[in-house]
Amino acid sequence: MFLYKQEERHYREVDGYKVSGKFDFITDKQIHDIKTTSVWSYIFDSNADKYIQQMSIYRWLLEGKYELIDKCKVVFVFTDWAKSKTFQDPNYPKTRVLTKEYQLMSLQDTQEFVESKIRGIDLVKDMSDAELPYCTKDELWQDKDTFAVFNKVANKKATKVFDNLEDALRFQREKGSAKVEHRKGGVQACNYCSVRPFCNQYKMLEEQGLIK
Repeated sequence: MFLYKQEERHYREVDGYKVSGKFDFITDKQIHDIKTTSVWSYIFDSNADKYIQQMSIYRWLLEGKYELIDKCKVVFVFTDWAKSKTFQDPNYPKTRVLTKEYQLMSLQDTQEFVESKIRGIDLVKDMSDAELPYCTKDELWQDKDTFAVFNKVANKKATKVFDNLEDALRFQREKGSAKVEHRKGGVQACNYCSVRPFCNQYKMLEEQGLIK
């Protein structure tokens, strides 16, 4: 694999705004991005749309500068990987680091996506902070909520984690488990937002312990 560009920031003007992005690296005409994430986020592919949007924008920023194909690769580094679980669950990643390929948006669709975001900024740019609408879960890059089942109330480690309450309650009844814990999805986008020190929503999320 031939590495020829890494960590470059590029810019593009759209409707009076400067859009920028910095990819992790490009090799073999393909954009790659490194993501540290939980195993469950990978299994459920809960952030796939965000990855595709992000790297589609990178390709759009690089239009005319580099020859790139319409697919990207995400290198996943799992923060909670456990070797013992590879023998218990056939869907569990066999290694701590895995790579997955995604189909990018077309350049035209990406252009329209960026323009729609800019129109949204224009609508609210003169509002006070108290009037501003909150960012959506998608815009926050917020993981999906999960529901952890524990065999005993005192246990710190969950027996199993589900992405919906119904399955968690069903498992609890079948196994006679002690409790189900609702875990709210963590937020990642705020870490890349330069105005977070002034944002009411960020302060609220931080108080709730949801900033990853």
